[in-house]
Amino acid sequence: MYTVVINVKHSLFKMKIYRKIATVRAKLFEHGDEDGFIGDIPYVQTLENPAHFGEFGKQYVCTGIKGERWLVEKDIFESTYEEIKQEIEKL
Repeated sequence: MYTVVINVKHSLFKMKIYRKIATVRAKLFEHGDEDGFIGDIPYVQTLENPAHFGEFGKQYVCTGIKGERWLVEKDIFESTYEEIKQEIEKL
């Protein structure tokens, strides 16, 4: 048996604080946004997972600057992302 000791205070002081500055496109995940279904469960292909399962209306589907897609829980998305009022043609 091994004991692992982690000095949390020490590692937190070495961390830097970052803010994402990339612009993403997003919308509430609904029928037609999925890449496929396994059984009755819709999924989106992401960089990390070929079948990230979601639920319509409970997540946002986001598209990054390189076209990558991912799902974000609705409450998390709405508390951490802010809409930019800008013409779509400029993005």
